[in-house]
Amino acid sequence: MDYYFLIELGIARERGFPAAGLFTWYAPLLNGQFADPGYDPRLCHAYHTPVADAQMKYLATWADVAQAFEASMSSTVETSFAQPSDYYGLLASGAGAMTRGEAGGDVAWTWLSSNVHATCPTVYPGDWYMWNLVPRDAGTPALPPPGP
Repeated sequence: MDYYFLIELGIARERGFPAAGLFTWYAPLLNGQFADPGYDPRLCHAYHTPVADAQMKYLATWADVAQAFEASMSSTVETSFAQPSDYYGLLASGAGAMTRGEAGGDVAWTWLSSNVHATCPTVYPGDWYMWNLVPRDAGTPALPPPGP
């Protein structure tokens, strides 16, 4: 839901609603995942992300979050990132298109563009165009050809 929220905040800001402050505050939720060398960016695909350790102390860095993932969860995310059955990576890409102008946004978009956005037509063959968002300075992508 975080990525949906970032997309919607970005659209609200573009349309002139007073959402810029909240958007700038919330953007590190996505962009920070790509700035910490101790965090595997493929984990942006996880549905559940740990926020506290076993003692209920909030995790301070994305590297701490990566360590809090159970080993089975990390391997599941790695596998599902290559063959996804859900939209989380695709939604992260759409949110990354919105957060590109925020701190760390260029790094996030560069990774998401190469590892998610560029693979959308083959990884998400029927539905990718719904979330085919690109940074506004990248222009508007062409619609896919009509299906049979």
